[in-house]
Amino acid sequence: MAECNRLVGFLDKIWGLILILASGVVILFLLALSAGLAIVWFFIVFIAITTWLPILLAKLLGML
Repeated sequence: MAECNRLVGFLDKIWGLILILASGVVILFLLALSAGLAIVWFFIVFIAITTWLPILLAKLLGML
């Protein structure tokens, strides 16, 4: 019975380490994903501004 308790304690420690490592990997993945999405949104906004800015300026100045 003592060997069984020792095995259960060992598996409990291993499971705790696995959960901690998995949560760390998930957190790092979410941080990378949010940083990637921020970069993508920056480029989308940058392209939209650089595309529409000359058209809007031309309309404001009465050229179109």
